Amino acid sequence: MKNREKIGFREDQYNLHQETETKLFAIADEIKSMIPVVLGEDYKLINLEPLLKDTFDFLVWEFWALNKHLYPTIADPVKTFTSVSPLSQAQIQSKCSSFWKLHKDMGEHAPTIGQKALKSTLKKDAFNLYLDEDKREHYEALKRFINASDELRKMGKASDSINLIRFTHNTRLTNSGGVQIELHSFI
Repeated sequence: MKNREKIGFREDQYNLHQETETKLFAIADEIKSMIPVVLGEDYKLINLEPLLKDTFDFLVWEFWALNKHLYPTIADPVKTFTSVSPLSQAQIQSKCSSFWKLHKDMGEHAPTIGQKALKSTLKKDAFNLYLDEDKREHYEALKRFINASDELRKMGKASDSINLIRFTHNTRLTNSGGVQIELHSFI
């Protein structure tokens, strides 16, 4: 990829994804913490993916593999599990659903699921805004225009910034009363 000019950063989107990722990791830890409760302290998780994919199913069948010798051969594994588990099916499925909802919300920035842990794929530079080369001339002219108006205002030779907003559609007022380029128009 050739060098492109960075003109901004979507900090709000990056922060939102960071918060979502933190929640996602916390829910994954909560799901993993169900294992000793249901399968015993000695159970060693070999692969995280099937646990996260369908937590309830995973726990039922792992429980059954460990304990089927204690129950009659005609026993239903799901009914047996739900009757002895301290966690309800609804609690387990709720955590699993929450995990996958957040995972989906993160889209391409969602962590990958490894055998033992989640791995973050969230990269700060994925939220950079880059100038569209076809719009460079307009962007540069707008920068010069805003800088010139700032100089005139400093000299006391210009009025309020609101007039700049009326002059062009690709600017907006900042909280401090200055003028800023609407970056989304140039990416």
